[in-house]
Amino acid sequence: MADGNEVRDDRYYSKTHEWILIEGDTAKIGMTDYAQEQMSELVYAELPAVGKKYQQGDLFGQVESIKTVAAVNCPADCEVMEINSEIMNDPLIINQSPYDKGWFAVVKIDKPDLSNLLNPEEYRKHIGL
Repeated sequence: MADGNEVRDDRYYSKTHEWILIEGDTAKIGMTDYAQEQMSELVYAELPAVGKKYQQGDLFGQVESIKTVAAVNCPADCEVMEINSEIMNDPLIINQSPYDKGWFAVVKIDKPDLSNLLNPEEYRKHIGL
């Protein structure tokens, strides 16, 4: 499992601990290493609906651990193109690989608005690194 301190320099972060990796007009969205560490061992993941449009801040999914349940908020206005069904079958993938194999969805973004998101340095400060 990750140690809860990894913050990747190639993505943006929300104050509610989601990350977004923009790749042209699509992006991947997931939960940060810090968030998965705080949640502990994940036992359930609910993902967004393919084809559905979400606004920044909307409820995007949910994760449940042996400790608690947490909402996953959408970090940008988008439409869901693909979900990572592997994490529905094995939510521990999020704990083991939050930035690589543990992504939640691939989304289409028309005009990314990053103004409410944190860059890596700001996110590190946000979580006390």
